[in-house]
Amino acid sequence: MGNASFRIESVEVLGPLLAAFAVLLAARASRKRPGWYGRPALTRLVAAGYVAGFLHFTIFPIIVDRAQNEASWTGQVQPIPFLSVLAMDPTVVLNVILFVPFGLLLPLIAKGELSVKGVALRSLAVSLTIELTQLGMYILFSNGRGTDVDDLIANTLGGVLGYLILRRVLRSSALSGLVRDFALPGTALAASATETVSVVAAAPGAR
Repeated sequence: MGNASFRIESVEVLGPLLAAFAVLLAARASRKRPGWYGRPALTRLVAAGYVAGFLHFTIFPIIVDRAQNEASWTGQVQPIPFLSVLAMDPTVVLNVILFVPFGLLLPLIAKGELSVKGVALRSLAVSLTIELTQLGMYILFSNGRGTDVDDLIANTLGGVLGYLILRRVLRSSALSGLVRDFALPGTALAASATETVSVVAAAPGAR
């Protein structure tokens, strides 16, 4: 790669992708494609915005400058749990907050029934992917963030916390139906909402 040095900002990549998604969403909404108009369309838009923000804070900017840092990549790995917690590192809280929307949105867009364990495993998998990507960027470009096991723990905790918040909201008779209206077709939440409507319609005296 020689002495090449350049910087890629998030807006240069994520901006066009978000714009293309907005055009796709508008086109499918105009044709009344199931799951692409009404409240599910808003769910898709929020999810796309979250993913863009997530990548903005975890991957970008991508800086290629091999002359900037010649330290070994092994020094970027922190494998001992809870060191950041003991050091009162505020990024632990930020990493928890970062994944709360993930736990909230996942049941609204994922196929099938989700449990706490399922959300935890998916949160861990996404977090691990990000950490390995950051490490790979350091190995390739000599620039990037460190890989910390505490980030995996905090991210997983954040995803589970978001899921538990959503599950708590779904227990509210006043909010449950509204939240389920935002679920994409094919999700367990959308299916349960349809079943509820069918049961009400079939009840004796229902109009």
